[in-house]
Amino acid sequence: MLGLAAIEEVSPVKRMAWCWVVLTFSFAVAALNPPALAAQDFSNAVVFYEAGFPSADSATLSREQLSAALSEAHFASADELKTALDAPTTKLLVLPFGSAFPEADWSAIYSFLQRGGNLLVCGGKPFSRAAYHDGSKWKLRDYSVRFARQLLIDQYQDAPGSEGLEFQVNPDTTF
Repeated sequence: MLGLAAIEEVSPVKRMAWCWVVLTFSFAVAALNPPALAAQDFSNAVVFYEAGFPSADSATLSREQLSAALSEAHFASADELKTALDAPTTKLLVLPFGSAFPEADWSAIYSFLQRGGNLLVCGGKPFSRAAYHDGSKWKLRDYSVRFARQLLIDQYQDAPGSEGLEFQVNPDTTF
């Protein structure tokens, strides 16, 4: 087991990568036990959410589902995200659009993570599909690990699936 001194020597980026793994696992476990998730305090969480924002490599979660799962979390649009991440009370950033993230907010996201902020990405390959607003709607850029590489989380491995099957949302399941 590593001692506290050994943990402090690990760079913030590596700690963030491990936090991402732990948070993803924790969220998955909590999703299987909704009362446990509902009991959590998410008042220090910021959920990036903007109508019309594209989802990549994951099912799209509605604002209602996110509100039910992350009660008391603050929702921020792309225009509000930098201010929300700069707030000293913000401890967790939730990106619910799979691999997609707002490219124009990358600097604010990266700075937040460098300061020790936590990250929860709901599905996909984090930071591999930058999205930009062309004035009328959101568009996705091609797959790239340019942003993820800065966080040392660029080594994605696809797990083999069953040929001919595809992901479908269960309409009977709610968060």
